[in-house]
Amino acid sequence: MASDIYPGSFGGLPVAMAEYNGAIYFRASGNASGAELWKYENGVSSMVEDINPGSASSLVNHLTVFNGDLYFTATTATYGLELYKYDGVSVSLAADINPGPGFSYVTELTVIGSELFFIANDGTNGMEPWKFDGVSATMLADVNPGIDSSNPSHFASLGTDVFFPAFHPTYGVELWKYDGVSVTVEDLNPGAFGSDIGEMTPVGSKLCFRATNGTQGYELWEHDGTTATCLDLNTTGSGDFTPWEFTLFNGEVYFRGFMASTGYELWKYDGTTATMIQDILPGSGNAHPNHLIAANSVLYFAANDGATGNELWMYDGVTASLVGDLYPGSDESMPISVTEEFEVMGDTVFFIADDGTTGDEIWMYDGNTIQLGRDIIVGSGTSYASGLLAHGNSIFFTADNTVNGFELWEWNLDNVLEDTITVVTCGDYTSPGGTLYTAQGTYNFTDVLSSTNCPGCDSLVTVDLTITTPDTSMTVYACNEYYSPAGDYYSTLGNFVFTDTIASIACPGVDSIINIDLTITDNLDLTIYAFSGVIFVNQNGAIYQWLDCDNGYAPIAGATNQDFVPTVDGNYACYVTLGNCSDTTVCKYVESTFGVGINENDINEIELYPNPATDLVTITFDQEPMNTIRILNMNGQLISAFEGIENNSFEFEVNQFDKGVYFIEVGAGDRKIMRRLVIQ
Repeated sequence: MASDIYPGSFGGLPVAMAEYNGAIYFRASGNASGAELWKYENGVSSMVEDINPGSASSLVNHLTVFNGDLYFTATTATYGLELYKYDGVSVSLAADINPGPGFSYVTELTVIGSELFFIANDGTNGMEPWKFDGVSATMLADVNPGIDSSNPSHFASLGTDVFFPAFHPTYGVELWKYDGVSVTVEDLNPGAFGSDIGEMTPVGSKLCFRATNGTQGYELWEHDGTTATCLDLNTTGSGDFTPWEFTLFNGEVYFRGFMASTGYELWKYDGTTATMIQDILPGSGNAHPNHLIAANSVLYFAANDGATGNELWMYDGVTASLVGDLYPGSDESMPISVTEEFEVMGDTVFFIADDGTTGDEIWMYDGNTIQLGRDIIVGSGTSYASGLLAHGNSIFFTADNTVNGFELWEWNLDNVLEDTITVVTCGDYTSPGGTLYTAQGTYNFTDVLSSTNCPGCDSLVTVDLTITTPDTSMTVYACNEYYSPAGDYYSTLGNFVFTDTIASIACPGVDSIINIDLTITDNLDLTIYAFSGVIFVNQNGAIYQWLDCDNGYAPIAGATNQDFVPTVDGNYACYVTLGNCSDTTVCKYVESTFGVGINENDINEIELYPNPATDLVTITFDQEPMNTIRILNMNGQLISAFEGIENNSFEFEVNQFDKGVYFIEVGAGDRKIMRRLVIQ
């Protein structure tokens, strides 16, 4: 989070962001001052001026840079809603179009050449087209004479002419042209119904737009400065082509258009000819390209190919291709809505999307990888991020983390502010984010910290924490001699149980108490047994490596248990390591039972616990129900058996058996599976 403008859960509600003189300007509410003009610069947010003094809001909006100043609309008790400017030092009224406290409702601020065009109401002529030259404001014409409004909707230029759609009772909503002196109408649909102009975009020496002449439906039109021409792409009678979301890219204008045979698909117009780029959803279905935005060398948009839902696509000037199915399957990761949800920086696109796990959050694609910017509300919750604005190497936006309300956020790409630390301690631990941990155990968590070196960046610190006790126990096997942790020397054969006290490394200032169970021996129990396709060595608690005697004693990969089930007939031995004692058993021939009902997968699927056991033992086998369980001693003699089990799990008591090593043979269907059991 870049700034908590209004502390508490409501938030400062920053909106209408714009870049001016290296800072970000926006409207926000700082509680006592109401919604006023604010700026964010060098990691600090501050109110520029309380334009409407006191708790009342000036509701700053339409921030637009013109002639080196920042222009915007604001409301005061003295002047109503009017045009204001900020020169980097102070805020002043630029024009009081509706004199006194009346509202002029200034909107649609558009810079064309050396003038600022907009729509306003002077209290006499209704909403009409105006311009401001930096000194004074002038109405272009009272298009709809008298108090009624012509309601121009937007402005576009071609050469020295300025075009706009506006309403006149005789013509309806038609195309009007201002040549710097006077205003004239282009009556494309004769009569009072109007042509319903939209999407005016200059491309080369033409102005293209959407309109209807009442005969050919809503089509793509072009204007060369003198004459308007309908391209009539959907030629099926009065069928509508209905082009939408005009976007300039590589000197051409791109949009979605409709044909009965292809549905809504991606099209372009180069100033002469309109062509479909690609039938993304083949046939008459609608791919409905949306969110079109041009980067340096690629056009990004969202579309639905019928399989992935509405997802991120790109067009490189040759081919349109799916960037990635962020929300796997037919679900869409982004809604078909307004283009402000996309922003570009170079060839990197930033967008709001939901992958089905994170909720709607901010993401980016840099041409190689789709990356989540921040899961602001961890999990499926939505932060309602919006208003993306690229500034420097940062993306600014508004989001709600449910704690601070809607506030200003910054994703700064200049710094990699992620780190992982490992902490082992014996006492309480306070994390970098201020969370206290007291209970023994292992924890893995990530703290989000506001960066002091990078305002607007958040540091992510992942902590692997172990809270332990200085007391521990060790079971040690040694060959002939042993030095304890405290430095005591033992060389007599036998078993010793003792306690060492040493200074703790993990817990400075605390002594570690180490309880040691030591066995010193001068030899290993290398007795080896084999039956029913299983070979095992008698030495307990050691490290094992089985060897293929028929292959130059080559180690067998993965054969590191006390017992081993060979896959082929042959001679096998085991290299046994206990403490600092190591030796190799004799070779013993084993007839493999693989292919006659036993394999490694079966062995791995059998669970036998506890092992070693003293009382009750449980066996589970998920592959299929077990039929029989036989208990054999080390000589292969049958000690006990259970028949007709027909279950995937079985329990039996072993406290009636002598201590020692036994083998459990499990029968399941036509399979026989052998496991080793130690009874204590």
